[in-house]
Amino acid sequence: MIAIGFIPLFLIGIPLCSRAEILLDRNDPGEVIWDEFTVIPFVFLPLSPLFEEPVTQETFIWIGAGFILFRFFDVFKPWIIRSAQKLPRGLGVMIDDLLAAVASGLVLWAAKTFSLSFFA
Repeated sequence: MIAIGFIPLFLIGIPLCSRAEILLDRNDPGEVIWDEFTVIPFVFLPLSPLFEEPVTQETFIWIGAGFILFRFFDVFKPWIIRSAQKLPRGLGVMIDDLLAAVASGLVLWAAKTFSLSFFA
């Protein structure tokens, strides 16, 4: 599973993002995308069976929905995600995006499960 391979990258991101904050003298600088890059696979964990089938138009729709959901949670940061961002330095930078990815994945899972009850 690809997401497991991203766990070490996520862990490397904590000191990396800490250093970026120090060098750029800003919290969670937008120029640093390591946090987004390393958590995106976690958005799609609930859809992993979809990726075992041949690629269809539906696959691209779900991928697009996942990216949109992730950006929504990453930008608007509901309370739990906002609270996690307050953790020190790179830990907060990485954890808030991981929580945004998990929230996105849960919404995707619910949407896929709910839609199947109507269209399957």
